[in-house]
Amino acid sequence: MKRSIRNRIQNYALYGSMLVILPGMVAVNGCSGAHQLFSGGGAGHSRKAEAVVRIVWPVREPSRLIPVASNSIRITISGPDGFSVTKVIARPATDALFSNLPPGELSVTAAAHPDSLGLTLPAQAQGAQTVVATADEQFQLALTLDSTIDRVEVTGSPAGLDVGTSGSYSVTAKNAAGQVVLTAASKWVWSVSDASLASVTPNGLTALVTALRPGSVIVSAREAESGKVITHALAVKDPFAATRAALNIDPDHLDNYASPTFPVHFDATVQRAENTPANSPVTDKGATLGRVLFFDKRLSFNDTVACASCHAPGNGFVDSAQFSRGYDGEITTAHAMRLANIRYYTGASMFWDKRAVSVEAQSTQPIQNDVEMGFQAAHGGFGALTAKMDQLAYYPELFKWVFGDAVITEARVQQVLAQFERAMVSVNSKFDTGFSQVFNPGQAGGGVNRPFPNYTTQEERGKTLFLTAPAQGGAGCVTCHSIPTFSLDPRSLSNGLDAGETKIFKSPSLKSVGVTGPYMHDGRFATLLQVVQHYNSGIQNGPALDNRLKTPQGNPLRLNLTVADQNALVAFLMTLTDDVLNVDPKFQNPFK
Repeated sequence: MKRSIRNRIQNYALYGSMLVILPGMVAVNGCSGAHQLFSGGGAGHSRKAEAVVRIVWPVREPSRLIPVASNSIRITISGPDGFSVTKVIARPATDALFSNLPPGELSVTAAAHPDSLGLTLPAQAQGAQTVVATADEQFQLALTLDSTIDRVEVTGSPAGLDVGTSGSYSVTAKNAAGQVVLTAASKWVWSVSDASLASVTPNGLTALVTALRPGSVIVSAREAESGKVITHALAVKDPFAATRAALNIDPDHLDNYASPTFPVHFDATVQRAENTPANSPVTDKGATLGRVLFFDKRLSFNDTVACASCHAPGNGFVDSAQFSRGYDGEITTAHAMRLANIRYYTGASMFWDKRAVSVEAQSTQPIQNDVEMGFQAAHGGFGALTAKMDQLAYYPELFKWVFGDAVITEARVQQVLAQFERAMVSVNSKFDTGFSQVFNPGQAGGGVNRPFPNYTTQEERGKTLFLTAPAQGGAGCVTCHSIPTFSLDPRSLSNGLDAGETKIFKSPSLKSVGVTGPYMHDGRFATLLQVVQHYNSGIQNGPALDNRLKTPQGNPLRLNLTVADQNALVAFLMTLTDDVLNVDPKFQNPFK
């Protein structure tokens, strides 16, 4: 700056309301409490004053937050008679020269903004001082800025987290007017009060918090320069609290339903012949929920019976009684069907009378039956059941776990019940052990006609009768009951239980058929021997009789088996019992 050499540059700094005098400066109080500066030889000149305003950032102390380094600073000097002049400097510059300032009381204000010269974003720091300037003076003013941050908030959504889920949390600084003040991302340090309950992955102004164990944890954001800490309380919840309280199920350690180990004779050809929908394969989660539904008596109108009441695992998933008792004690009109290997029936029908088109459709009909489980239309139908299930705390938890939300519908109930039923694959009978020892995919029937090393002579004879056509002296059972699943050929017609029969009945797989009787859709036969005797000499003619049970002349087939051969067939059928499946813990009652 060009000034007379006899004029000394006056330097002083203002901090708050205190005037700090630099070397060679004298200060006295002027009017109205303003600070007035005099220097030797300066008084009496009529020329304008000149000033250099130097911006100084706040002193770092724990009670203050240092904002992000601003990009621009607006400095305004106002004086008498409406005088005002403004300059904008860009960081990192700190000084601004003001010329032609009128003598008298001057107000100096400055505001630091995070945007470049546009000054459109709220200020991060600001300061103001009043000074009395004397004519023809040159001086320096050090103006200290204070942070505009009035408060800092940590927000997150949601405020509570389930174990295994994550939530995003962020830190926000605001001024007294509630406007957001930008802060430097690098200045924030995130932490949680208990690392065993939650983990935190920081990312500047945001952090991802992952819930690990139930409990209460504090999420903290600390400003590194000031040391100021902002906290946010977070409740980590067990999403399966009700499930764990009611059931012996650990959602974190599931049983294997989706990927069972199959013996060698359950090859690709066998696996292709099944009824699982492409859009609903068996899953561990789905089958687990299906298991809960299968054993829950609360799915009946008065909490007295469940699916498992008529399909008991210990009985080979069937009822040992001829007819089952429903929710109010009334007797059903058909014998319960075994469920093992239900996935391998390829016909588009379920139940003895084939009234359901799929395992899914079959699964909820007993629930809505007025004899079996009681949620028929008169009792509100399936809608009344879903409303009831909504009030059982473990069901919203489990449905959300399986489907992503807690909505309970009949279609979802059908889906998971069907998954549980399809998971009941029988592969551990004596038959399966023997077949796996001789299996040869290059031989007819995989070599099933070869002697089984684990069979007795009687069992081997029964197997031969089962596999051999009647014309060759056998019983020909295999033509309707396919090896190795023993599921019914979907083309099968009537088995001639009654003369003139027109109705076609479906039968379940023969696996575990020997665990308990009775047999047939009406449970008319108490023993397997009686069943064999029916096919040996008791088949009745009728319009629906299967051609495989007729002679070439159209008469009912008579096998004329000896008593020994009939007993051998029974012995073979007993080798189909799967004691592993029937006691497998993952198919047992999960309720405590």
